[in-house]
Amino acid sequence: MAVPPTPSVLTGPDGHQMTLISPSGSEEKQDTSWAVVLGLVLVGEVALLWGVACLGVLRRRLAARRPGSARRRP
Repeated sequence: MAVPPTPSVLTGPDGHQMTLISPSGSEEKQDTSWAVVLGLVLVGEVALLWGVACLGVLRRRLAARRPGSARRRP
């Protein structure tokens, strides 16, 4: 059985070699660590949850100030 010939190296319009490798893994300019990104996501999520909790407390306090807002318990 004969081995098929290997294709020659393809070059793109800019003269660089074309590959099937994703550029995200080959770029050396971006040195953002995954730990930094994960930390920023966690801080953002905690801040968002804290803000929602504060809005809930504020809403309950404002509702408690209104006349006739006493809750009836069975």
